Amino acid sequence: MKGHVDKLISAYIDGELSKEEHELVENHLMTCNKCRGLLEQLSSQRKMVQEVFYSLEIPDTIEENVMNAINTNSYMPVPSDSKVTWFSWIVMLLGLMILLLGPSYTIFGTGFASSIVSIVLSFLHMAPLLTSMVPFLIEGLLTFAVIVLLISVWSLRRLLV
Repeated sequence: MKGHVDKLISAYIDGELSKEEHELVENHLMTCNKCRGLLEQLSSQRKMVQEVFYSLEIPDTIEENVMNAINTNSYMPVPSDSKVTWFSWIVMLLGLMILLLGPSYTIFGTGFASSIVSIVLSFLHMAPLLTSMVPFLIEGLLTFAVIVLLISVWSLRRLLV
């Protein structure tokens, strides 16, 4: 065989191949160490996933708990009227101007797009300087992200239990 059957190996493991494709993969696996190794790797990963899946214990009352949580929680209603504030109109108009007129207008002798690019590049050059000047900024942001993640997990557990 000229090419590898690596794209068919997952379907081979799952038993999703036609008879011809199945024979093709089996014949190729007899001669190709690379594809045989991939088959072993994918088979072991599948076995590990199945072991984890079957080891999970889902409470019998999970559906009832979820439905009770849905029915008892009050959600913020979606506003029925879609009033658009003046600020929204300004933002939409500015966005439309940038899309339609941006390439043709100039700001101080340079193209609008190049001005935006130079501003973005200035911020990118300034970011390392700011992070080095503010002590523990990265650590603080990471701590905040972990706290938000933990609160999210806690809220989800509370909702499902």
